[in-house]
Amino acid sequence: MRRVLLVMVICLSASASASAQAADPAPTDFAYGLPMQPQAGKPVQTLRVPDAVYAHVTRADLGDIRIFNADDVAVPYALCPVGDLATQRRRRQNLPVFALRRASADGNSGSRVRIETAQGTRIQVLEPVTPETDNAGGDIGAYVIDARGVSGRIRAIQPQWQSAGGPSELQVRLQASNDLEHWRTIVANATLLRARGETGALTRSRIALPDGEYAYLRLEPSDATRPPRIQQVIADVQSRMTEAAAVMVDAEATGRGSGEAVFRFDSRRSAPMQAAHVSLPASNMALGIALDSRAQDGAEWRQRWRGEVYELDGMKRPDGWTPIRFAPTRDRYWRLRVVRGAASLAGAKLGLRLEYQPRRLRFLAQGEAPFVLAYGSAAAAPGARDCDRLLSGLARNERERMTGDAVPAGPAVSLGGDAALTAAPEPVPVRRYLLWAVLVAGVLLLAGLALALLRRVGDH
Repeated sequence: MRRVLLVMVICLSASASASAQAADPAPTDFAYGLPMQPQAGKPVQTLRVPDAVYAHVTRADLGDIRIFNADDVAVPYALCPVGDLATQRRRRQNLPVFALRRASADGNSGSRVRIETAQGTRIQVLEPVTPETDNAGGDIGAYVIDARGVSGRIRAIQPQWQSAGGPSELQVRLQASNDLEHWRTIVANATLLRARGETGALTRSRIALPDGEYAYLRLEPSDATRPPRIQQVIADVQSRMTEAAAVMVDAEATGRGSGEAVFRFDSRRSAPMQAAHVSLPASNMALGIALDSRAQDGAEWRQRWRGEVYELDGMKRPDGWTPIRFAPTRDRYWRLRVVRGAASLAGAKLGLRLEYQPRRLRFLAQGEAPFVLAYGSAAAAPGARDCDRLLSGLARNERERMTGDAVPAGPAVSLGGDAALTAAPEPVPVRRYLLWAVLVAGVLLLAGLALALLRRVGDH
């Protein structure tokens, strides 16, 4: 009996070990895989999640994806938001600076440089900043920064400056303009600081800018003090190449709802939709509509947007679609309800195109290439790390320097096929059966020992 119990315990341990090993998925546990070629010499790689992934995953949070190397070993990866700064490429760019002098009493303001715009001359009393103009000093009232040559978005500027009195603290204001005539304040008050001490110098010169595009910037004191002497201005620029175009999806019409003015659609993916484009059947038409969505067929509809869409001759959009925007949602099913002007449809149908920004993958190029992005599994548990926790101890600039862009190395291939998208039947609970068997055997053993003891007592 003891041998039987020992065998059962060994089997139970082996079953637990096998279950632990089965927790690590293999490529064949996923329906499809996309081969990827990493950028050479970069230990960290990024990739926009392809639309095919959103169309075949079983989880809206992209929990059923993995990245495998050539040896089918899963590598660490993270899912990052669209606007994650660590995936964006930034550069520094020196911007032209012009000194704007105060008008003198006799009207003589020194040398002039004219900047022409489509509307005519807007600023006349300007001159490029040079050592001579910088030393001339006193009558400079502000500085105009020409940002027209920037390809991208300026996130901050860093003036290289000095003050007439040496180390000091200055308060400045930053304005923006597109035509050198109409100015708007974008930074009401910023501090420029330069101080010296026994242990070194303390400086503050970086001015962060709100998100936007700027043609001209104007830097001037925010109080009655003289402006600092500006030698140059360096801009922190985010390249446009990181601002990828949104993915457009034509939703499939699945018929009408209850009523002639209700249209249903299936996007066939759980992507973070953030905009829709409604196609009207004719020009010079305006309709009041409500846009609803839901995650599952049969669930309750939730309204995402309500308002008017229109198409007019003379302002027809190139793609023929009227755009509307709403808070991002991963819902798959959509409904258009015409709440005003339904009679003008005369039985015609509406079209729906959805728009989203895919997330980004960051992974370690661990092992040999090619790497495979595996996706679509009803059995795999989520395996992505939080974006900020992968390489969290690495400085941002170091991470950017070590990051490359992986590219697809071919079309998607079948791994486990469509069978991986279907949940497997409930497995036989071997461990439970073994546990019950051990318990029953223990009870029988105790009963046998009790009977043997009773027989011995009876014999006496």
